[in-house]
Amino acid sequence: MPQLDIFTFFNQLFWFTIVFMCFYFVVLGIVIPKVSFVLKTRAKKLQHDTSSSTVLKAEATSVLSSYDKELLALSGSLLLELGHSFISRSHWLVLDNKLSPSKRIRLVYMHSLVQLFLKMRQKSVSSN
Repeated sequence: MPQLDIFTFFNQLFWFTIVFMCFYFVVLGIVIPKVSFVLKTRAKKLQHDTSSSTVLKAEATSVLSSYDKELLALSGSLLLELGHSFISRSHWLVLDNKLSPSKRIRLVYMHSLVQLFLKMRQKSVSSN
């Protein structure tokens, strides 16, 4: 077998050692410093992004809470105004004698639906 030939065995071993040592020093001197620099830079960037994300997350939660408070205040006043408007219009329509019985039934039904909606909405607003 030519791989185990005594005359070429030491020659192959010598060149393998030379090539391996060259490869080893190239990796040790060039590749490893570049990889370590990239890893350190990445770790610093991740740390910076994490710290800035916590600040942004806190700011977002404060903005959302203030938005929710304003929305609840506006929805409460809107519901109050809608209730007053509907009550005044329903009184005006009930007083009108020209309504047919079917229209009066629909009006009472719609009035009860709106009142139910307003009660449910006020409960949800007060619970929040």
